[in-house]
Amino acid sequence: MKILNTINPNNIEISNLNFSKKIISKLFKYNKLSLMQSIKVIGLILLTLLFTSQITNAKDSSLKWLDIELSNYQYPYEVSSIELKIQEQNLKMAYMDIKPINSNGKNIILFHGKNFNGAYWETTIEALRDEGYRVIVPDQIGF
Repeated sequence: MKILNTINPNNIEISNLNFSKKIISKLFKYNKLSLMQSIKVIGLILLTLLFTSQITNAKDSSLKWLDIELSNYQYPYEVSSIELKIQEQNLKMAYMDIKPINSNGKNIILFHGKNFNGAYWETTIEALRDEGYRVIVPDQIGF
């Protein structure tokens, strides 16, 4: 009796729920595991397979490692930098300064949050630039 008919992202078909029950029963019977332990083992196996596939995908040669200055990252607009001395440290901050075609005389600064860079604002920059705003987007130091 078919109860469940699904295909996971890796095209492995599980045609019915009885298949899963058989695996759990074998783990329970031959390894003297409780039902809950058997389910945990299957979950662990599935997580391991998922994790392994993610590592394999991350090692794809088309991916590039980013350096601390994101010098090999393609920003949507030209990037400039400014030299700063903060707390006796010489630092360099990257920023994008996007000028509109028809200026309305107003400027806007967009700050990104942690784990992002200024390129995060690409669609917002386009919309503001099209409305005549000059948009300045610094890449905050330490973020």
